[in-house]
Amino acid sequence: MTDTYKKLAAIAPTNDEEKFLYAAPAATSSLVSNITVANRSSSSATFDINIYQSGITQQSDIDNSDLGKVFVTTGREGSSQFSSLSTNGITWTPTSIGFGNWAQVAFGNGVFVATGLQYYFAATSTNGISWTIRTLPPLYYSGYRWISFVSNQFIVRTNEASNELHRSTNGITWVGTSQGSPFHFTNMASGNGITIAGGSSDRVAYSTNSISWVSTSLSAGIGRSWANSVYGNGIFCITSSDGDNRSAVSTNGLSWTIGTLASGTGGYLAYGNGYFVIAGGTASGSSTNGIDWTRGTIPASMYSPLAYGSGVFVAIGYQTGVSATSTNGITWTQRVGPNNRPLGLVFGGPYISPNSNKLYSLSTIDANETLVLEPGIVLSASSSIVIKDGSAGNLTFSTYGVELS
Repeated sequence: MTDTYKKLAAIAPTNDEEKFLYAAPAATSSLVSNITVANRSSSSATFDINIYQSGITQQSDIDNSDLGKVFVTTGREGSSQFSSLSTNGITWTPTSIGFGNWAQVAFGNGVFVATGLQYYFAATSTNGISWTIRTLPPLYYSGYRWISFVSNQFIVRTNEASNELHRSTNGITWVGTSQGSPFHFTNMASGNGITIAGGSSDRVAYSTNSISWVSTSLSAGIGRSWANSVYGNGIFCITSSDGDNRSAVSTNGLSWTIGTLASGTGGYLAYGNGYFVIAGGTASGSSTNGIDWTRGTIPASMYSPLAYGSGVFVAIGYQTGVSATSTNGITWTQRVGPNNRPLGLVFGGPYISPNSNKLYSLSTIDANETLVLEPGIVLSASSSIVIKDGSAGNLTFSTYGVELS
């Protein structure tokens, strides 16, 4: 047994959400000798520390819905068909979907659903690892590409211009419906009982049920295509794909305000941590309102999908084998990405909280105080310590111990 005690992990949260402080390795247990909490502010604060032993699923006091979720990519690599997953956007585990070349992926109702780049196939998974091939209804065109989870249902459309959509609540049973609009839909976003979809000919569609659609023109005569749609902080934001550096925002899907993207930015769009972020090539843009944008630089080129989860934006390079992470969409760190030519990326997963053991629930720490807590606990393999900073980002947590072999 290794008997060298060391700092196992440290974290300085920037908000009041619960975060992982430390997770024991999958193959061994860990002895935690102490946990140190330091208050860097001139005001007292509260904190909460929980131990999660693996193997037992039950409810707990965890309020961060990102715990237990993963990033999942879909794509292709030569003659093999791959997906991959990551808990943090930094390290990736390859998995295989099977038959077909896979394009987009979405998550909702406890299931991941991937769509084929060609033919009439989908695939479903509850964990991003084991997949089941499903059959989509045939269309006149060659295959499906775009998939979105909006208004409690998955919606897919063909890779070509089409008036036909298919809807499903589980990725298995699909019902066809007409778009009710002549223009080419891309991806969709929903919020506050509304679903919107950007499209070609400078038009955007609006629906309250994702079945009947009303389209509106944003700038008559320009012919712009709106390729990306997201919803965040009560705002719909869409961005153009025509190289004219435009965004547009709306609170109701009908009235839109045009914004200007940062110079040279384009690509995929995501929302998280109070930011709308667009990333593609070697440039990114970040905005808090979807109208005014700040330019960022990505350390490697050819980025394709973009998603937000667990406090970070993750951008992935198609065919480059690299990825990048950022907390604000401006400053990026290059990572080793999934090498599966990813076209789709989503963050999701079931909320699973293993057995809860509150060590220090709603404890108080004084201003500028450092507490050394000595629980003397053994974490079984894959178990974890979860902390909550009640100071709005002024506490630092560290844990010390030894990983047993």
